[in-house]
Amino acid sequence: MPLLTDDQYLEFLSNGFLVIQPSAMTEADHDSLYQSAFDLYEQNNKVQNPKAHLELLGDNLRALVPAVDNMLNDPAVDDAIRSILGEHYILHPHNFVHKSLKVDQIFHQDGNLPWNERGHYRSHRPDWLILFYYPQTVDATNGPTEIIPGTQYWTKDFETEDGWHSNDSLDRDFKEVMASDDLTLPDQRQQRALDSLGISDLRRQFIHVPKGSVVIGNYDLIHRGSRKLPGAAPRFMYKFYFARSQEPTAPSWAHSQQPEFAQARSEIQPVIKQIWEWSSGRRAEETIDDPVPVIEQLRSGPEHKKVEAAYRLGMWKDPLAVSALISGLQADSEATRRASAYGLRTQGEAATQGVVAALLNGSPQVRRV
Repeated sequence: MPLLTDDQYLEFLSNGFLVIQPSAMTEADHDSLYQSAFDLYEQNNKVQNPKAHLELLGDNLRALVPAVDNMLNDPAVDDAIRSILGEHYILHPHNFVHKSLKVDQIFHQDGNLPWNERGHYRSHRPDWLILFYYPQTVDATNGPTEIIPGTQYWTKDFETEDGWHSNDSLDRDFKEVMASDDLTLPDQRQQRALDSLGISDLRRQFIHVPKGSVVIGNYDLIHRGSRKLPGAAPRFMYKFYFARSQEPTAPSWAHSQQPEFAQARSEIQPVIKQIWEWSSGRRAEETIDDPVPVIEQLRSGPEHKKVEAAYRLGMWKDPLAVSALISGLQADSEATRRASAYGLRTQGEAATQGVVAALLNGSPQVRRV
């Protein structure tokens, strides 16, 4: 497979994921990796050590299952990752092989450090990727991953007084419902959790893929694991993380023409425009004729509208935009502070003085910028 096309890269930025078919692996390769995952879980079940999974199922896969490198080094997989992260991307040492369970997961975003820890705001830019490899066919019976396309640029409030939650579950209070035999109960609660974002028309999508498929996703895409139905064979998923090592200076995909950003959801079009230009080694700019409603949207709109406004202000090279974004860091609303930080990063050097002042602020909520 060649490098991603403009349309494919735009699809990734818009939806947050792509499905890739490895080009050099055989059905026997996938069967072997399925059996290896099965054997690891059998071995893990026999070890009387509560931390055995750390050595058998996580962070040690490449040593225990060397053949998994055939997938990681597959030309189609490598080309897709290089198209997004650049030529010199790195494979993060954290990895895990998941097995579908008899209960549903809650919609969530992974913590932005390994083992669901958190250390900073989410990037928005494609600096990190998450890779899911499925060595078997995934259908409705064996626990498909469910995603919410396009949600990688939004999140729930997660701050505590002087820290933050380690992962971003959309609802932290209903784990007991996830094991209910009445499947309508967890599904209704999942939908209520999604509705709590305050964003209309979100689309739920199960990842049904052929044996051996690789899903390359934005690290921050909202997703969950669904339950395996009785009688279905286990579904295994190998998970790896990848990271960018260099700022882009030119497109790393097969770029030929400027895309129509109007294909994407309207609220994320400014985000995608900025990321596209940044990925191409250029600065994105926008002129705002009437900034008053845009600034008000940053201060009082819902999550997706705040992010939209912040990026528009970030691309507007005017002192009023910088002032509005710096002011946003002082807001009572966590979502306004968070969105303002993204706008200030987009402003670049013009925001330096205000950002340095924020880093010295007495409030930990402001310093998180």
